[in-house]
Amino acid sequence: MKTIKLKDVPLQSLKIPTGWTVTWNQFYDIEPNSNIYLDGLPDGDVWELFLQDLLQLKHFNKNIILDLGWTPEANPEGSYLLQVIADEDWSTPIVVYKSKNKSEVVGKIDDLLLKIASGDIEV
Repeated sequence: MKTIKLKDVPLQSLKIPTGWTVTWNQFYDIEPNSNIYLDGLPDGDVWELFLQDLLQLKHFNKNIILDLGWTPEANPEGSYLLQVIADEDWSTPIVVYKSKNKSEVVGKIDDLLLKIASGDIEV
């Protein structure tokens, strides 16, 4: 098992177009099921990074939130949950996307951010 210092784990790179503000970011560039010991976490377990609140972005001109989490939190059986919320209506997201694959989730985030910013997704 490889050991990495938590401070050396980068945040996930994203293509964020103009108009978006990052309000929360703990979306690390680390794969689920990585065989890594993270020096700096209580148990060193990579799953401690897979939380319900990973990433949240808000569009400046539109009342839209893009929210990403891992559910169930810190559970290897879980998955990423990506939601787009309009008008703070969390009970009816306009987009819901689930995946265990980080690359797919990153691609979906990049695509949604651009489509919402350019008006291709109306709310």
